[in-house]
Amino acid sequence: MTRITLIFLLTFCTLTSFAQGMFGMHAGAGMATSYKGYITPTFAMFYVHKLTRDFYAGIDVNYERYSFYADMKSASQGYRDVIDIRHKASYVFFNAKLDVGIGYRKRFHAYLKAGPGIYAGGNQIRREYDIFGSSGGTHWLDTVTTRSPQYIPGAIIHVSAGIWERIPTHGKWNILLTQEFTFVPGDMNSSGPPLRTNFISLGFGVVQKYPQVFVEY
Repeated sequence: MTRITLIFLLTFCTLTSFAQGMFGMHAGAGMATSYKGYITPTFAMFYVHKLTRDFYAGIDVNYERYSFYADMKSASQGYRDVIDIRHKASYVFFNAKLDVGIGYRKRFHAYLKAGPGIYAGGNQIRREYDIFGSSGGTHWLDTVTTRSPQYIPGAIIHVSAGIWERIPTHGKWNILLTQEFTFVPGDMNSSGPPLRTNFISLGFGVVQKYPQVFVEY
């Protein structure tokens, strides 16, 4: 967690040095859409530079935790077949971001972002069948449980699309509400049966517009 905190602090110091754009941060909760997903925390910081009246481009750094249970039991399973997997993996993503303001006052924005994510902690617990005895060519199977991060990829790529709403406060910072869908094209399991899931999230935060002249209220 110390490494993650340092990354976000460095990003904050860098982004706040820019002008003629928007800087925001938001925290919330998300969940994997496949298997039995669990609600996990999310956090993001972004800066987008104004290109035209409606379009912005910039960078986004965000943290996501993928937590789910995958049941893989079947009647034909045998030696070394995986029974189930409890997957918990966190990633910090570094994204390029495109943003478009909607309407005259730009209270609503739609965006698209994509980039690589670096593994930032977590474990995978899996149960599989193993041989514990045999007689006359017949084998008896029992379950073996392993807990290790070695099954988790060190890096993945994601593509996210979402919308956010800016709620004016007549102050320096405006309220920010976000809704996002994330597509993960790759396998989230580095060894064994494939694990594929997407991610949805909701967030709440603040956004600041540069230069600090709010004339669109």
